Amino acid sequence: MPTSQQIHDAIAAYAAAVSAADKEAIMACYGPDPRVTDPYPGPTHEGREGASGFWDGVLGLGTPVSFVPERVVVAGDRGVFSFTIQLDIGEGDRKSRLQVEGYDILTIDEDGLIADQLAYWDPASMHPVGS
Repeated sequence: MPTSQQIHDAIAAYAAAVSAADKEAIMACYGPDPRVTDPYPGPTHEGREGASGFWDGVLGLGTPVSFVPERVVVAGDRGVFSFTIQLDIGEGDRKSRLQVEGYDILTIDEDGLIADQLAYWDPASMHPVGS
């Protein structure tokens, strides 16, 4: 079982990688056979190929500019937290920033990597920043 510190470190590394929109760094946060369900109850993306495809979709939608985890609770091998993510959508004069709030439950393996990710957020709640 991972330590509490490993879980906090995994969440911090994941938040930094997402905030940097760095797919290679994001994928380095996952273990060898991750499961990603984001948002629940959507389809689960399994394995590194599935997680990679999920992130291709996210990064194809827009560029994450911040991912902020808050109120982190560690229980066993899981870190649970609320988050706010902002993404830049479009380019030039058509560029806008969208925000969504939700909750993540990350199961962390003994190597300090994400084994399972469950995200809870309502796609209909995505809204422009400042509105």
